[in-house]
Parts: sequence; structure tokens; C-alpha cells
Amino acid sequence: MNFATKICDAIRALDNTAEAYGSKVVHTSEGGALLRRLMAKRASGEEVVFAALGDSWTNTLHRLVGPLTDWLDDEIGVSAPGYCSACNMVSVAQGATRSRTGEWFDVRYTGNPEAGGHGTRGGFGPEGAHAVTFEAGATMSFDTYPVAGQMSKWRIQYLVQPGGGSFSYQIGAGQSFQVDTDGAETYGVTEIIGSGAMVLTCDVTGVAGVTIAGVEILMPQAGKAVVNKIGNGGADARRFVDIPEDFFVAAMQSIAPDVVVICLGVNDKSYNTGLSAFRDNIAEMIRRVRLAAPNCDILLVGPGDSYQLGRAHEIPEYNATLAELAVSDGHTFVDLMDGLGTYTQANANNLYSDPYHVNVPGGFVNLKILSRPIAVAL
Repeated sequence: MNFATKICDAIRALDNTAEAYGSKVVHTSEGGALLRRLMAKRASGEEVVFAALGDSWTNTLHRLVGPLTDWLDDEIGVSAPGYCSACNMVSVAQGATRSRTGEWFDVRYTGNPEAGGHGTRGGFGPEGAHAVTFEAGATMSFDTYPVAGQMSKWRIQYLVQPGGGSFSYQIGAGQSFQVDTDGAETYGVTEIIGSGAMVLTCDVTGVAGVTIAGVEILMPQAGKAVVNKIGNGGADARRFVDIPEDFFVAAMQSIAPDVVVICLGVNDKSYNTGLSAFRDNIAEMIRRVRLAAPNCDILLVGPGDSYQLGRAHEIPEYNATLAELAVSDGHTFVDLMDGLGTYTQANANNLYSDPYHVNVPGGFVNLKILSRPIAVAL
């Protein structure tokens, strides 16, 4: 059986037996629900770029992104760690290392005055986080794990602002380059080709310091995948919308995703977000993603249940809102509760580590649900 026949048979199987892929895998006659961008990239043998946006279910690797990355590595190979936040309050990307010297302030969340008052506007990176230093000589280094020095392409995402300082960056023993971040406020991206660890050094602090959002750690390889983890513990859909639109779009244009996975709802429940506001915020996130990557697939993921009393809405209501949006706008949707069940059921099956989060076995169950629409396209 050739590859084209295999794809056609997979599509036909999904059309005819949708229940086999979970009761809430949405497929519409308009064709928006199948991951067609992923299918096209696989058919042409190109590298596939995933971007996973979400809260702590995304940020903490074992809950969702780690199992997905491991599974994709087994299926088609994963070429590189992808995006890694500069903020130490965000977990490091799978397969990457991050270290810093000197004084750096970590910032996340819009309107949350962290980092000694430097975070009143919140984080600027695609996950709503960044790190800023006011110390000349402070460094930030990234590399790969467990084998160091394997990557060939690096992109640094940073903030240009009035009074910004300058930083130098170097890959391995290669040439050092300097970036001046003083200027009208905008989101900057610079790229360098080279093998080895990437070391970034603050040269001149300026009155506004040097602000780094994160680094893309890449080694493009045809036919393989990159999974960019863009998660932030405690985030809800509104916090993603609160990131300046031009910053978020510039960051996502650099990442250039083919498949964008959005898993939110747990903190929207915690913060008593109304269902209509939740839907509007998710729709706005998708609008901005599509400004950056017009042809990308959107895979909406309803999270697992949480045990919180006295909230206005429950997780199944948020997940139903995501499902409705998927049907109306032609996206793909899966519901992790299809595998986990309610919190009471999942906890009885030893799949939760606390009232809000799955443990390692729970992450494995999540993969069983998340991988189904992806597997069809591979």
C-alpha cells in the first residue's frame, strides 16, 4: 500500500467510525476538523512543527507535551527541543538545558507585579513570560540534553524598548554577535546558524535592562517533528489574550507552527470565567495564531477534570464550549475526560497527583486521547 492510499484509507476510516477515535473527536463535513496541514507536510516529507499552548497541563512535561513528544519521536522522529522560555518560572523544554549567571528577574502574567516591580505589564513571550537583567556580564546559556551541542539553528526572541541595553550571543566557539535592544518598542527575533551551546551575555544594561523572552533550539530535518512547549502554570485563556498582540504574533511567526494545540480551561474554572468570555478568549487566541500561521491546523484539547468546589462552571462545560467552537469554526477537538473520566473516577484509578493535575500515568492516558487525530494524519 502506497502512502497516498494509506492516507485516504485513514480519512475514510475516521469518517465512517468516528466513535473509534473517542466520543468527542469532532469531524465536520466542512473538512475543518481533520489535521490537513499535518497530512500535507507528512505527504511531502517536510518537517512538521507543533506548538502546544496552555497552562500547567502543558508546562509540566509529564502531563501532556512530554508523552506527545516521546510518541512522535517513536513514530517519525523529533529533531530538536524547539522553543525554550528564558523565564525560570516556566519549565525547560524537553531535551534542552537552561542555565544563568548573574541577577535575572523572572516575569509572567499580565498585570502581576512580579520581579521587583519589573513585571507590571506581565510577560512578553508567547507563553506570557520573560526574563530581564540589569547586570552587565549576566549570562544565559542553552544547550541540548542528554547529548550536548547537537543543534544547528538558534533563534533568540527578545524585547526592543526605549533605553534597552545590548547583549552578545555566541554558538560554541563561533563568532560573537551583538544586538542593541534600544529603540521603539517592538518584538525582536535574531537567528544564528552554528553547532554547540548558545551563550547570551548582557553587555550594556541601559536604563530598561535586557529582556529575553526565549530561544528556539532547532535542527531542521525533513520528515521529523518539533514540539514547541508554550505553557505557563496558572495561565487561563485571558492571560494569553493579554499578551501584546504584535508580540505574540511575531513570536508565533518565528516558530511557524503547522499544528497548534490549545489546552485551557482548568484555570478558567478556577477564576470563574464565564463560558462566553472563555469562548471569546479562545477564539481571539486562534485569530492571532492564524495571523502568524494562516494555514496551520488548530487542535483544541479539553483538559481533565479538577476538584474545586463553589465554582460557577465545571470542566465539562468548558470542554463543551471548546467542542462547539471546533464544530462552528472547523477545528479539531479532543476531550481528555474521555480517557480520564471525572476527577473522582481518575483519582480512584490513581491518575491524579492533586485535585488539579494528572500524574505520570495520567499523562500516558492523555496521550491515548490526544494522539488519535494526530495518528490519522501521520
